Amino acid sequence: MKFVLTSEKIEDPAHPSDRGSAETLEFAQFKREVYQKVLSRVFASLGRRSRCGEAHLCNDGNIRILYPGILIESQDGEETSYFCACRAASANHPCPKCLVNKSDLHRITKTFTPRSTESMRSVLQRASQAMSKAAKEKILQDHGLHDIKVRQR
Repeated sequence: MKFVLTSEKIEDPAHPSDRGSAETLEFAQFKREVYQKVLSRVFASLGRRSRCGEAHLCNDGNIRILYPGILIESQDGEETSYFCACRAASANHPCPKCLVNKSDLHRITKTFTPRSTESMRSVLQRASQAMSKAAKEKILQDHGLHDIKVRQR
């Protein structure tokens, strides 16, 4: 078999710089959905056992109920935003843990309202009832969220 090297540059049709803004948003949404599906698959086997426990015969001969879990989940900034389906730095409330406004990020000694499952569900419900896609996106962006189903673990 013979290979010929040429100096001809081959363009990647899927290169991010060749995408329009709609394609970029669509691809970002796709990445978030894939990330959530992968996480649900990875953590699926731990879900029931971490809540209910599992009987295990230990090396000392005793049977114990063990509750497996993950002590540390290490992520970079982009992974964190995919994990919690939030908009990160582009949001009015960029923190995945609390509702600090981006204009107050410099106030490191102040305490802000923590994000809760209930408060974020109410935002998602309000967004789902919006009359237009633009209104829905505005509500979600104001709260730093994306419209994506976060998989239960």
